[in-house]
Amino acid sequence: MAYFGLFVFLCFVILILISLIVSIISFYKKRYTKGVLLLLPPLILFIIIILPDLLRTRECSEIDSSRASLRGVQSALELYYTHYKYYPENLEIPIKEGYLAKGGDKDPWKTPYKYERSPDKSNYLIGSAGEDNKFDTDDDVEPPINTPRHTFKKTIEVKK
Repeated sequence: MAYFGLFVFLCFVILILISLIVSIISFYKKRYTKGVLLLLPPLILFIIIILPDLLRTRECSEIDSSRASLRGVQSALELYYTHYKYYPENLEIPIKEGYLAKGGDKDPWKTPYKYERSPDKSNYLIGSAGEDNKFDTDDDVEPPINTPRHTFKKTIEVKK
């Protein structure tokens, strides 16, 4: 969404360039202009209306894919916990032992998941950095099933 204004601006620049090309063609060859002018309205509608919606759909599918992948990592960690009665120190251990597929420690944007285990080895936190590849921003992705002990919720201090 941050790039939507830039996208619209670029669309208008492209349309201006197309209209300049059509004007130059019409100046030299009068017979080709009618067909080209009939193609401009659908092209304009596609660029302004349909294309941004397609880009948003792709972004939403990556977020859904990240949530599904996080759920898979949670399942692997729970299986590991069932077997060993503690959570692993990092996500490489479940990969080595076959609980998690190779590459399962990375989100769709190829950023490693943020994983922290509690000192007593009975809890963990997991999350994805999201599209910007930076943690603690608005686009961070959390697992679809959030229990209080397994998420990166920002704590709010209440002052009296």
